Amino acid sequence: MGLLVVGTPLPWEQALEWLLHVRRNGILQFLETYHRVKDIRGDVLKWGDELEYGIFEIDHEAKTVRLSLRGSEILHELMEKEEKFHRADHPEEECNWVPEYGAWMVEATPRVPYGNFTSDLRRVEQSMRLRRARLLSALKKNEIAPTVTAFPLLGVGDYITPPVVKRGPIANSLYISDSIINPHPRFGTLTANIRKRRTQNVDIRVPLFKDVYTKQMLEDEAAWVAEHARPTYGDATSDIRSPGSRSPGSRSSASHSPLRSSLGSPLKNGSRSPVTTEVNDIKLSLDSEPVFKKLRRRQSSFTEQCEPYTGFIHMDAMAFGMGMCCLQVTFQAKNIDESRHLYDHLGVLSPIMLALTAATPILKGRLADTDVRWATIAASVDDRTPQERGVADASEAPANYSKMAGNGVKRLPKSRYEGISAFICNHKNGDDCHANLDHYNDVDIPYDEESYKTLVDNGVDDILAKHIAHLFIRDPLVLFEQRLHLDNKTATDHFENIQSTNWQTVRWKPPPPPTDGAAPPHIGWRTEFRSMEIQLTDFENAAFSVFMALVSRVILAFDLNLYVPLSKVNANMEIAHRVNAAVEESFYFRRHLAPPDVNECHQANCHVQCNATCLDDATKCIHGAESYETMTIAEIMLGKGCYYPGLIPLVNAYLDYINCDDTTRSLLDKYLALIAKRATGELPTAATWMRRFVCSHPEYAHDSVVTSGIAHDLMDACAKIGEGTQQCPELLGEIKIEPIRGNTGYQVPLKSDSVDTEKRCELLKRYIQRGYNCTYVNFRGFLDAPDDRQFLLRVTNVDETAGLKHAGLEVDAELKELLETHMDVVVRRLQQSSTLIAFVDELEVLVASILRLPARGMSVRAPVLSYFETLLEDVASIGWDRIAEVNTDEDGNWNGLQVKILDAKQRTHVVSFLMDAEYPKSPPLCGADIPEEMPPLQWSSSSTLSHAIDQVAAVLNKYQDFWDILDDIDKKCCVLEPQRPTRACKRRRLAVVPQLSLQFEISDPLNPRALVDVVWFGNETTVNPFREKMYRNLSKWRPADLLRKNLERILAITFPSPKTTKLDSFQEECGICYTYRLETDAGTSIIPDRTCDHKQCARPFHEVCLLEWLKSIATSRKSFQTIFGECPYCRQPIAAKFS
Repeated sequence: MGLLVVGTPLPWEQALEWLLHVRRNGILQFLETYHRVKDIRGDVLKWGDELEYGIFEIDHEAKTVRLSLRGSEILHELMEKEEKFHRADHPEEECNWVPEYGAWMVEATPRVPYGNFTSDLRRVEQSMRLRRARLLSALKKNEIAPTVTAFPLLGVGDYITPPVVKRGPIANSLYISDSIINPHPRFGTLTANIRKRRTQNVDIRVPLFKDVYTKQMLEDEAAWVAEHARPTYGDATSDIRSPGSRSPGSRSSASHSPLRSSLGSPLKNGSRSPVTTEVNDIKLSLDSEPVFKKLRRRQSSFTEQCEPYTGFIHMDAMAFGMGMCCLQVTFQAKNIDESRHLYDHLGVLSPIMLALTAATPILKGRLADTDVRWATIAASVDDRTPQERGVADASEAPANYSKMAGNGVKRLPKSRYEGISAFICNHKNGDDCHANLDHYNDVDIPYDEESYKTLVDNGVDDILAKHIAHLFIRDPLVLFEQRLHLDNKTATDHFENIQSTNWQTVRWKPPPPPTDGAAPPHIGWRTEFRSMEIQLTDFENAAFSVFMALVSRVILAFDLNLYVPLSKVNANMEIAHRVNAAVEESFYFRRHLAPPDVNECHQANCHVQCNATCLDDATKCIHGAESYETMTIAEIMLGKGCYYPGLIPLVNAYLDYINCDDTTRSLLDKYLALIAKRATGELPTAATWMRRFVCSHPEYAHDSVVTSGIAHDLMDACAKIGEGTQQCPELLGEIKIEPIRGNTGYQVPLKSDSVDTEKRCELLKRYIQRGYNCTYVNFRGFLDAPDDRQFLLRVTNVDETAGLKHAGLEVDAELKELLETHMDVVVRRLQQSSTLIAFVDELEVLVASILRLPARGMSVRAPVLSYFETLLEDVASIGWDRIAEVNTDEDGNWNGLQVKILDAKQRTHVVSFLMDAEYPKSPPLCGADIPEEMPPLQWSSSSTLSHAIDQVAAVLNKYQDFWDILDDIDKKCCVLEPQRPTRACKRRRLAVVPQLSLQFEISDPLNPRALVDVVWFGNETTVNPFREKMYRNLSKWRPADLLRKNLERILAITFPSPKTTKLDSFQEECGICYTYRLETDAGTSIIPDRTCDHKQCARPFHEVCLLEWLKSIATSRKSFQTIFGECPYCRQPIAAKFS
């Protein structure tokens, strides 16, 4: 992170004397670099990624997760291993490890950058998996390193191991300890100097997510404060201030609550006097009777801190921002012009990609009403003085402000950590009206006049000079005593000191200075893309990294223009912070990307009019500053109408243009599929997935609080998903992550050294004793099916001590299809089995039962008399009136029963029991119409059918609430699908109004009152008001109520009743096949599930019919898994997805 050097950092009071010296010499250092390398031409693409990791200590018994402050120790171990396992012949298999801000963090990059070949795109995920494996190898057994943006409990309760005191001299935080800051002197000095320059702690306020009981939780906290805070009478307007703080009569901070705190006065012993704050003119002592005292909450397993600002999550230290992890990619350009061109266009994309990679829904133990990290980090490093922020008058500035940039009073609209402030490409020397920046730099940019003049006087063009001078409105934050006087021809420390602490969404990076000694690898002009959030898996991180690399090539190769006014880019950054912005929000984006001489629309009857100034020839447009509109990210990625093709189709076109090899293309298709599904909402962002995880957790009290138990389970799941030991189709769809183990991180040499006698004997004895005992070896072979087929299977991850506890199962395609609905149970039975032989025997019986054939290990003889006697006794004991049907085999032998079982609510269930000839020595196979797999029966030689029925009844009783909810739906709503729902069916499609229906599926039948995902069917004009109403009223969801009542409350409707409404009134036929219910080859049926979005049309279609129709039309175009064309009725744009 930034410039790391060895030396003694100056405290802020001493650093003040050197600020001007560093700023002036920083400009001179840039000029030396600029004139030395500005004419570099012909550099090839080299690029790389940066991943940041947090290391946590997890305790599964206590259900806790804490920061593990071993970052430096782990970093040292990893760096030593890199040297030990260095391979000069394969440097691409090495990693580079560097420290990060937090003492629990490390950062990793590939040792060698990726190159400019398609094969390099395949290296990205391999490199990321390698880095994860090596990091895992350095962790203790109780440590995890999930790739998450923020630790969910930072600053809450017992979040560190070992626990330490707060209010340290560096951060002076109410919530966190100085011990969590990396011990490198730069990081602590950076933290302290930001606070000292600002004259007070940083002030971070993130909106709190409002759930059903959030208001009650906030009221409880306010009541606790009122009851426990002891007022001390005195001057209500006086408090203890640090130098330069606002006087009582000055203006208060915009949008801030009356509650405010200062740093307190240092005492001789190094401690601080009690910090005071004011609430309603009563002065409270925060140290003697803390307003922020830990509070035991209802339904929580740990203590929380009261928030000082109602409705906001408050944080007060740099660690809350710089303790976050992210994904960054850097591209080397062929020359300075290309690097500036990329800077501008990646700047436009930065808020889009921020929203699409959203992964930060939890801060300081609470659900936030935002999804991304950016604003939190911006506030955490905001070193602006009150005057620079506009909350105090310049006349009140202390004398030492004069040594700061802008005398410490120049109005600065942004923090040091923000979006880009200007477009900087001097495209074709400003002569190309297609990219004339006068149209787009519509936001005033403050800059340092002295620096600007020096740059322009020394040959730097106006646009670039303003960009550099804008960086130098900031002061350097960390000065090292040994690095004050430098040779500006060979060093860039002063320039990088300011450049590296201007954290923008995109960073423009000049080449580094030459070094002494051997010639280093050449590094050219670079552009760093910094907005993306880190994802849970290496597959996702690679997908987004590779996508940005390809988009950068598309922009350059196709000469695209993505410019929109900078004010709209800023607006997009605000939009990107909203919850689920990737799917539910629209962003400003350019309508026409191609140069003016290219006609992007190839449809002769195009109905879309170009919103731009046109010449006499209407096919050519000068796309000025107004040629943009709002688009969803799905439209930005996949295209809109006939005038905007979409980024993913453009990437595909580029891959066709370069003749990408099939191996790489196959992988890229998977990456692009993930991005497309995230954009359309088919797959959620990491933030949405985490939010759903919390909201559906049994400990969650719907009060916005993330308890210790929830955080433990969430981080545990994130770690397992990232390591591939737990698959997550709801986040990744069909993508399966191959497991990553720490012991696979390094190459293992094939040694030829002689093994000593004792060790050799031990090894031989270990394997000789195994013999045929399959308990201690992996199993790979064939399973013999009773119909003479052989299925290939492989049991993996068998551990000598843990046995099959963590075993995995791999089967061939044929067996996988056979076991498709049973696979979860099969794997669970594998992990519960005592030996592999026992598992294989059980699996053979299962396969035989599926095939309805006797297993090879089962007797094929006809049942003997005792078999029938036992069955008759069992039936007599339960009563013949409970027998619905008797099953027989092909020979007429009695081999099963259909038994009627009543559940706790007196519902009748018909359950099948299939017996073999060995019954009752072997258990019957049981089948029931329930929403989950029937667990195996617990059976012994003395068990009877009554025992089996009792076990099934216990299982049925677990789903009473589930069936109550669906029975209520079926009785009181017009159910369109399924036509005849079974007890196992978890889905319903309900009529709402004519031409509008909704569908839900209960994801967890054991928790059926949890919030459900709703899919809408209907015209967008009709759907949008209901969708917006649902999002706005989600906080009204009450887990105690029936699902129907919750939906009616949130949507402010009453569902049509089947008693008063004819179902025919909702059954509109498809506009293509002219039927309502379309029979499928699988023997099922479907009803119309697609509607034309044009308000005056709104014709319903079966999507399969629409797909076939569009495929038959020559003007339709395919983009990824979607085909775009025209509605057969109104000729408006319409699309259908390939199944």
